[in-house]
Amino acid sequence: MIIAAPAVLDGRPNKGDNRRVISAGRTEGSRMVSLNVRNTVLILSLCVAALVGCAEPPQPEVKSEPEPPAVPEATTVLMGAFFERVTAAQAAIVRGDLEGVREPAVWIAEHESIAGLSLPVEQWSSETREGWEAHNSKIRDAARLISEAGNFEEAAAASARMVRECGNCHQQVGAEPRIPELGAIGIPPTESVATIPHMLRHQWAVHQMWIGLINPSDDAWQKGAEVLSGVALRKENLSPYAEYTENLSDLALRVHELGEQALETPDWSLRADIYGELLASCAGCHYKLGKGPR
Repeated sequence: MIIAAPAVLDGRPNKGDNRRVISAGRTEGSRMVSLNVRNTVLILSLCVAALVGCAEPPQPEVKSEPEPPAVPEATTVLMGAFFERVTAAQAAIVRGDLEGVREPAVWIAEHESIAGLSLPVEQWSSETREGWEAHNSKIRDAARLISEAGNFEEAAAASARMVRECGNCHQQVGAEPRIPELGAIGIPPTESVATIPHMLRHQWAVHQMWIGLINPSDDAWQKGAEVLSGVALRKENLSPYAEYTENLSDLALRVHELGEQALETPDWSLRADIYGELLASCAGCHYKLGKGPR
């Protein structure tokens, strides 16, 4: 605040000069107020800028993956029926029942609905759709060969190709079979030189290799092959079947050799060939004995 002394002229106050001094004081005061306001605004602006600079940078927007299309119930039911026939055909081969193979194989070969499943084909690329159709055609062709097979070797080889095409199809369309039998690998039966426990290990190993082909699953294939490559039954363990001992001993050795080959074979097509020979060996042995897994 500015206090101006009164102006004196010849010992008398000058009123005009007083007014000018007062007016000048007011102008100076206004300038100082204006300067203070500008300084305050500047300081506030700097504070706001500092706060903005310290704030966290904006995070990129995370886009959630779209949910996979639901599989229609009709498709699930049909694929379940298809799986049952594939399983039944293989089981008949393993137990040495060539006639038992024909009915499920004919169903697969003639069931045209397999090629027209209610799958989201409109969302697939042309390459995926063409691959899916080709795999389905090969599956039915293999089933026809199984139904017409004249011996176990032919039926087993065609069955292995059919199962492999199932795996090819699943891989092509990115499908994961929702079937309990194709779930966890589990633990193999305890190793034993006794015939029945040994055969149970064979059964477990072959089943894992089958899961490996049809899913497909390299882990299941390797686990099964590892168990199958173990020590074969000795001749003395085959004594109850003395008349077949020599032949059965050779078959037993061959099965374990195939297990070793399976461990060292990464190519899926060659794996299917090994699996086909393995099924034929199982069938030949069980047929000679007149018994097999039921």
